[in-house]
This record gives sequence, C-alpha cells and structure tokens, in this order.
Amino acid sequence: MYLEKLRSALGHLSEKEINDVAKIARDNLYKQGLIGDSVRIAHVTTYLKNFIEENKTSGKYLEAYFEALEQWEPGFVNKVFFGEKVRSSRTWRNVLIKITNDISSGELEKHKENDIIIKELKALFVTIVESCITDDEEETIQTLRTLNRVLKKH
Repeated sequence: MYLEKLRSALGHLSEKEINDVAKIARDNLYKQGLIGDSVRIAHVTTYLKNFIEENKTSGKYLEAYFEALEQWEPGFVNKVFFGEKVRSSRTWRNVLIKITNDISSGELEKHKENDIIIKELKALFVTIVESCITDDEEETIQTLRTLNRVLKKH
C-alpha cells in the first residue's frame, strides 16, 4: 500500500524532477560505498523508473530513493505515506533548501541562531531578487551574474 502511494507520487514528477532525485540517490549511494564511480546517473534513473512502473528494485536502491526524496523535498515521503498533498518541489522554500543544502559558510554559521540577522538576510534576499528580476529571462540571468561577481569582489 505505501509503496503504491510512493509509485503514484513519483509517477507525477516531471522528467527533470525524476532525474534530480536519481542524481541525489546516485551521489548518496556512491558516498556510502554501495556503488562504484562507474555507475552513471542514467543507470539509477532507469532503476527509479523501473520502480515507478512496478518492476523489481533492490533494497539499496529503494533506500537510496527514500533518502534522496527527503533531501530533494523534506517531508515528501511522509506526506505520501500519510495521504497528504505533495506540493510541487518548486516552492521558494524548497528552492532555497536545495540551493543552500550543500554550501557552508563559517561566517553565517556563527549567526544561525540570531533572529534579527535571519530576518535581515531574508529581507536582503527578497530585495536582491526583486531588483534583478525582469520579464526577460536572459537579462535576469545576466543581472544576477553581474551582481554576484560584484559582491564576490568585496
């Protein structure tokens, strides 16, 4: 019953989202020493699609999918298992979790409990993004890149 719910939820993901989950699963399997460097993301993607289509999946891959889904969208598996609506992974919250999940900053680490700094960082993020976003996607990308280069110099 639970695996059927998971298959159904995964079946509603886009091709890109499935590839994103497979990449995370592959990276985790490699870091844990469960697969070698020669195993490509496409291989893990095939196994994931096989699982969705109710074909056999090994235990190590199934565990890797659970772990990857939790990294990809925290709470995803629990929501699926308990019948809650699974939101799209494209919420700002999830985008920010994805882009900040693998970076560390010693300077930011010192201030993670300071609510005032967190509030200001949030305001700064919104201000920067809203200042850079235009109707032209290429212009937006260039503006973000330029601002990033300027800020890195200081």
